[in-house]
Amino acid sequence: MKTRLLLVFTLFLSFQPKGYAQNGFYEPGYILQAGDTLKGFVERTDETKLSLGINFKPDQAAEMRHYSPDELAGFGFIDKGLHFEPVYMTIRSISPDSRIKRFAKKMVAGHTTLYRLQLPQQELSQEYLKDNAHVYILKKDTAFYTLAQYEVSTNNGVRFEKRYIGLLIYLLNDCPGIASSSFKRLAFKDEAMAQLITQYNACKDPSTASVEHTYKVKAEVKWGPEAGYTHVFAPDNITFLDGRGFWGGVFWDITKPDISRKLSTRVGLNYLHLNYNYTAHSRDGYPAKPYTVAEQMHMLRLPLQVQYNFNNAPEKRLSPFLSFGLTPQFSANSALKDIDMVPFLNFGAGAYIQQYKVSVSVENMGFGFKSDKIISLGVGYVLKKRNKKH
Repeated sequence: MKTRLLLVFTLFLSFQPKGYAQNGFYEPGYILQAGDTLKGFVERTDETKLSLGINFKPDQAAEMRHYSPDELAGFGFIDKGLHFEPVYMTIRSISPDSRIKRFAKKMVAGHTTLYRLQLPQQELSQEYLKDNAHVYILKKDTAFYTLAQYEVSTNNGVRFEKRYIGLLIYLLNDCPGIASSSFKRLAFKDEAMAQLITQYNACKDPSTASVEHTYKVKAEVKWGPEAGYTHVFAPDNITFLDGRGFWGGVFWDITKPDISRKLSTRVGLNYLHLNYNYTAHSRDGYPAKPYTVAEQMHMLRLPLQVQYNFNNAPEKRLSPFLSFGLTPQFSANSALKDIDMVPFLNFGAGAYIQQYKVSVSVENMGFGFKSDKIISLGVGYVLKKRNKKH
């Protein structure tokens, strides 16, 4: 009966995304349109999706409206100091001459403007390095230039081309104060690119200060104590005739809003005390009729999970989630024998309800489908949230 109830609860939570995904994660923001600034709420999602278009509400109760880069002169988030503007970019994998309009994050403003633009996965192809999913856009006068680095296939394999360096040398050669040798060492990183463009702006227009738009993403951390009840489900009754116990510990739920509010990393540390019975076939080293032995198990566990959140906006009081991962654990019996270290596969579901967390999880005590399983019910309390720079 308990197992059936847990399965029903898990299935109920798994049907929540349709209802909750529509709410979105809106933060105070603004849009620039026809020379006017309209304040309201902008849906906060990852920068790849923001580059394609945004969802905006004049107030929380209003209907959402979608805007493409062709419809706005820019948008931003008030609390974050983050500003985006429409730019033209070239995607070589589509066509060398194609100019596509996107929203890009402004990094440096002045005589010359520098933007950073995240690329959708389908536009990366083999041309872009696997460890970089973005390009920089440079606006000089009224023209836009795409700064990128590429992997080029040749007869001798794959060759690495820092094509952005050649383009920068061409575009910035009217400033004698920038040594040509500095371009060769230029890293394809935000800090290095912003520093170069700031230096160029100071060279070309010393009377106008170059403004660097710095934006430090803060990871949002929900943490607190949790405890619960555990029951062992043993299909074959070989190791366990029955088993039950209690556990307690601490959890940390870490979200990086610039990447996704729907995905987070959950880490835990807890202790499980398990009472169980098993069947023994020998006594004092001699064969004996099968008899039942009561035993205890101590487990120190470190759950490591990826969590999918259906409604993780800060102002929401209810946020269901699904999770899966591994639970490395150190275990020993009551006599501190049979010491073992093994990771268990786990998956679970639950919800944050205001400051409380309720959850159900299943840990597979092995790698087979018929392995014994630890089924746990838990309740937690979220202490004050912390923001951590990264």
